[in-house]
Amino acid sequence: MIENIARRALDTLEPYEIEISNLDVVKQFAPGLKPSDVLRFDLNTNPYMPKPVLEKLAQKVATLDVNEYPDATYISVREGLVKYLTRFGVTVDAENIMITNGADEALDHVTKCFIDEHATSILPQPTYAMFKVLTEICGGKTFAIPRKGDFSIDVDLIKKNISPETKLLFVCSPNNPTGNTTPNSDIEDLLKKEDIVVMVDEAYGEFAKENGKESALELLSDHDNLIVVKTFSKAFGMAGVRVGYIITNSKIMNLLNKIRFPNSVGTIPVEIANLALENVDWMLSVIKKLVSERKRLAKELSVFPEFGIFPSSTNFLLIEVSSDWDSENIMLELMKRGIVIRSYQNPYMKNHLRITIRSPDQNDKLLKNLKEIMQNS
Repeated sequence: MIENIARRALDTLEPYEIEISNLDVVKQFAPGLKPSDVLRFDLNTNPYMPKPVLEKLAQKVATLDVNEYPDATYISVREGLVKYLTRFGVTVDAENIMITNGADEALDHVTKCFIDEHATSILPQPTYAMFKVLTEICGGKTFAIPRKGDFSIDVDLIKKNISPETKLLFVCSPNNPTGNTTPNSDIEDLLKKEDIVVMVDEAYGEFAKENGKESALELLSDHDNLIVVKTFSKAFGMAGVRVGYIITNSKIMNLLNKIRFPNSVGTIPVEIANLALENVDWMLSVIKKLVSERKRLAKELSVFPEFGIFPSSTNFLLIEVSSDWDSENIMLELMKRGIVIRSYQNPYMKNHLRITIRSPDQNDKLLKNLKEIMQNS
C-alpha cells in the first residue's frame, strides 16, 4: 500500500482548504453565469491591475533571457527592497533579505528550518491556516493559544505555555482573518524568550502602515530570534506573480540559505518585482483607494443590525453575524449570485464572515445583493 510508504505525518494531516474555483462556483451554484462573471471577495487580493508595471514589462519581455535561470541570489530585487523598506523606518542589508516564490514558500522555509517531529509551534488562534499545516507537514505539533475577545494575542498565556519543545511562534500582523495588528511592545515581550523564534507575517503590512501602525521590522536590529515575512501579493497587486521575501539577521539567514531552493522564482516574476519597486507611488495610490473603500464598506455594512464590524488594518473586513443568522447560509446565497465571500464556523470564530475590499462598483454589487438576501430571508 502506497499509504504505508508515505510519511506518518500525513496520516492525520488536515490539508489547507483550497478555495473553490470560478468554474466550480458556476457549476455548483450559479449555472446561469460564466466563470468570468464571478466576483471574488474571499481571496484578499487587490482588484487593481498594476498597469504601469505591466506596460513597462511589455516593452522588455521580448528581451528577457527566459531560456536561462535568473540570478539565483535575486540581487536586483533585494537591493530594490533595501531602498523600499526605508519607508518602514528601518535600514536592512541586502544580505539579510531572501526572495521566495510567494510568502507561502517563505513560511515553508522558516518552518522547515525550526520544526521537526520533536518540536512545537505556537499559534495565536484564529490565524492563517497554513501555519498549522506547515508545522504538521514537518512532523511537528501545534499549540493553539486563543486570542482575546478583541482578537489581540494573549501574551501572558503564550509565555506560560512555552515549553522546551517550543521552537517557533507564528504571529500574523495584521492578522488574517481578523484584520487587527499586534503592537511591537507585545512582540518585543515575546522576543525576550530567546530560546524560541518569533516569525511575524506582515503580508498586509502596507495597509497597516496606512493606518499608522508600526512594523516588526523596527525590532530586527535588537533581536536575533525575529523573522519578518512580507509579499508583493496584496498591496502591490501581484498575487498571480508569486514573489515574497524574508527579512531577518545574518545568523538565521545562514540557516535558511541551507534549505532554500536555488531557482524557485522565475525571470519574469523577478523583472515584475523590480518594476513594482520602481513604481511604489502606484501602489501607495491604490492603498489609499482601498482604505477609503474599506471605511465606506464598513459604514454601509454597519447599517445591518445583524452585523458587527471589527476594526481592520487590512484590505478586508471581518464581520460577526448575529445568532439569528447563519454565516454559511449568507455565503451560499451570495454564491448563487456569483459572489464569493468567506464564512467561518469554528471554535475560535463562530458565525463570522470575511469580505475582501474591492473596487467601488464591485463593492456596490456586493452591498446590493446582501441587502436583497437579508430582506428576503
